[in-house]
Amino acid sequence: MKNCLVLLPFCIFILAACSPAEPTAATTQPTLEPIATILPTATKPNPSPTLSVNEIAANVFSDLTVETQKLYSPNGRCAWDRLQASSLTESATRKYDNQFYIRVSLACVLGDEFKEVNWVLLDEWKSQGLGYSIPTVLGWSADGKKLYFHDEIIPDGCQPIGGWQENFRQVDLETGNITLLFPELRSGASLSPDTTRLVYHDIQNKDVGVYTFANGKVQHIPLAFPAPPAYWEVGNFTWSPDRQSVLFVMVYGDACNPSGASIQKLDIAKGEIRMKWISTVKTASIVEWVDPLRAVITIGQEQHLMDPVSGNLY
Repeated sequence: MKNCLVLLPFCIFILAACSPAEPTAATTQPTLEPIATILPTATKPNPSPTLSVNEIAANVFSDLTVETQKLYSPNGRCAWDRLQASSLTESATRKYDNQFYIRVSLACVLGDEFKEVNWVLLDEWKSQGLGYSIPTVLGWSADGKKLYFHDEIIPDGCQPIGGWQENFRQVDLETGNITLLFPELRSGASLSPDTTRLVYHDIQNKDVGVYTFANGKVQHIPLAFPAPPAYWEVGNFTWSPDRQSVLFVMVYGDACNPSGASIQKLDIAKGEIRMKWISTVKTASIVEWVDPLRAVITIGQEQHLMDPVSGNLY
């Protein structure tokens, strides 16, 4: 009996420990942190990556050479970003089947509301053979609503004076819609300062074409030849300050070893081209058309002033 009395307090203690606790004011109102702060950060939207495009590409394409280009619109509201990843080793060339990766994106802040838009214009793998093309900015519209770009041909050899371009496209900055203006191969394409017209050498027709954006029509003007040359290229199209005329260079001979050149003037209103200067031993380039009676040109290694009307040099 004495032993039972000794064990009784111990049994009462165990039963008290096993019974459910009565709620108190401290347990009914816990002081917990807001639940959002303990959720994983990955559940929150993150509009911009922590790594730059170049850093991401360097990791993804660790065995490729990555090149980037960033260009801004004249008003500073748009940025063109081009990323190109290409192989320089035989193992990488085999791995990627002799292709390179190209990605072009466009980011803009539009209107008085400062609306932000981001468009991916190209995201693809392209063949990397003897000569290939990369997307290149042609220009931005004067009203700040459109971007013009084309595919620049990178030849396997000497680049002619006007280069080669194809797949001329227009991007609506508001919607991101891309319109193909014309796919044909052209040379020396140059956008007018008011962005209403495009002048180029029409390789197929062997003349100069003037494309008007408003109606999509092309004006064809025959070139001026002193004598039919075996090889020639046209480029360096330079618009007059009033946008009614264009000076350009015709180079004679092989692109790697030119033998001479001429400077010609296109009058758009009259639809005619007249030669203003020619040399059978020297090449030339147009630096700037300063005013109606002065254009800065380079002949060989020397710079000159030329009267675009008479062709006289000063």
